[in-house]
Amino acid sequence: MRGNRRFRVRSLVPAILAIGALVALPGLAGAAWDGTQAIGLGDKVSAEFAVNDTSHHEFTFYAPKGTVLNVRAKAAAGLTLGFGLVDARDAIQALGATVSPLGIKKYVVLADGYYTLNVRAQAGSGAYFLATSGKFPAKVTGDTAGDFLFGALGGSVMNAVVKPARGSSATAVIAALKCPGRTVTITAGGTKLSKILLPANATYTLDLTVTGTGNVTASVQLKSPKFRRVWSFGAVENTEGSASGVRADWKGSPHNDLATYPFQYFLADGDAFAASHQACSKCHSSGGYRDWLGTDGTAFEAVNNLAVTGTTVDCEACHNPVTATLSTVLFPSGNRIDGLGPEARCMQCHQGVESTDSVNTAVGATADDAQIPGQSSFSPTFKNVHYLAAAATLYGREAE
Repeated sequence: MRGNRRFRVRSLVPAILAIGALVALPGLAGAAWDGTQAIGLGDKVSAEFAVNDTSHHEFTFYAPKGTVLNVRAKAAAGLTLGFGLVDARDAIQALGATVSPLGIKKYVVLADGYYTLNVRAQAGSGAYFLATSGKFPAKVTGDTAGDFLFGALGGSVMNAVVKPARGSSATAVIAALKCPGRTVTITAGGTKLSKILLPANATYTLDLTVTGTGNVTASVQLKSPKFRRVWSFGAVENTEGSASGVRADWKGSPHNDLATYPFQYFLADGDAFAASHQACSKCHSSGGYRDWLGTDGTAFEAVNNLAVTGTTVDCEACHNPVTATLSTVLFPSGNRIDGLGPEARCMQCHQGVESTDSVNTAVGATADDAQIPGQSSFSPTFKNVHYLAAAATLYGREAE
């Protein structure tokens, strides 16, 4: 009997160790998942595309400016993968020659921030494997007369030093180290920092007090954390009404089609166009719509800031704490419709840009009631209602 018990104990050890190994691998879940996962560059991922699966698999990660991104892919026979990269505003990153069905090779990240790697099945179906890696900046140096900004991963260990720039007599001390929402504890007043653990993925500000005329040189050394996790998934389950199903519907909708006229025309002249047509950003960019609603802390029903071009209308633009209780819409005529429900968020943009008043003004400025349309003295310009003005049509006389 004792011998049998010892045998059972010994035989259970490999099984327990095997179970422990499975638990240690994050993401080893059931056969279905929602198609999204936050990763670190260095993690490995396996997943699969079912037959006729048109979903995107999305892997979100943080990368400081200058990070060299590599994604090595292996796919089942007959499966051809396509890759894309967008930033936190869903602006498409130009991968150029760095991307192929085999992955992404030596793409240099242009700005600090969160990015999403999109993976899709261009042809076929089956399983695939990704090995990601990121060569993060180990040193960031620059001349400044004030604050010095640098991006870093949470968990990085930082050393910093400031000294007079070449040819400058200015000196500086480090007053503070900040990132959005918090100040990192340091010993202020010196010219060096040593072994500071950075708490979050963020763009950090090295706050310098500069004395004298000229610039100082700030040099930041970073030891970034290592990512070696393994994520394993099956196929996406896009059931009706699920988060992944809704996301897939949005991705295929006009609200997310950056190549269409409403977004391309707004983008056409870049910042110069945005500066002269700032009001357009209300409906032609996610940031502009949030600005209009005031979800960014600015005034309600006003475009306060210059919008970033090259974005579509994302989910958060229309689904946020402000739109959840929105019940009023201001029309181009100046008339307001109150007591509305969820449709109010759509009516903010789908209302046109002209009104009874603007038409009367145009006609009154060029003709009196006795004039006949078609005469040479009567030539008002065309007042374009703009685009899909369903709300103005629905409320007609009330909206004018």
